[in-house]
Amino acid sequence: MNDLRSLFEPASIAVNAGETVKLAIKNTGQISHGLRIGGEDKQYDTKDDFVVKPATSSGDILQPGEEGAVVVRLEAAGNVEFRDETLNQVTGTIVVREGAAPSPTASPEAKEAVDVTLDMKLRDNFFEPEQLAVKAGQKFRINLTNDGPQFVHNLRIAGPDGQYDLDEGGDDLLSTPAIQRPGQAGELVGKIDTPGVYPFRCDFHPTEATGTLTVQ
Repeated sequence: MNDLRSLFEPASIAVNAGETVKLAIKNTGQISHGLRIGGEDKQYDTKDDFVVKPATSSGDILQPGEEGAVVVRLEAAGNVEFRDETLNQVTGTIVVREGAAPSPTASPEAKEAVDVTLDMKLRDNFFEPEQLAVKAGQKFRINLTNDGPQFVHNLRIAGPDGQYDLDEGGDDLLSTPAIQRPGQAGELVGKIDTPGVYPFRCDFHPTEATGTLTVQ
């Protein structure tokens, strides 16, 4: 999806069930717009909705000319509706196709070697702890557990430019999986060479779930 005006272009998107998809959005119109996807329950304004997040501002509304993104993962085949948060009557559809047959289970792979391991819990809607510290040049792993009972979360650490970059190829550090559901475990592995204080956030709750990583 590359345009968001008084209608969506395209108005229908096809994805595979169980596939994680990042939708890049640009408001090329003259008024503000938003994007909300109904989620697995196919209802709006419930806990499993997916909502676009602007790249350069907070909230969930794109101003004219502004870009943003939303990461979507839908497990069940079928049609899921999306709408514009400014013009609620403007809608489109995500067609969720049956996913490919699962590949044979492989032997567990050894985890990537790191210098230090940290633990963090993802709550609804804050991190615990909200401050972390590592040494410059030290490769670290942050073990993540989504302990929140309701919402999906992730962890994004801003890169050396101090800004969050939702585009591919940016300098941010992003946790895996990209969407961490309640009760699910994840991790973020990274290394920062330059000392400083680096902000981090949850992309799904960017103004509430925030914190800092101090690189000493």
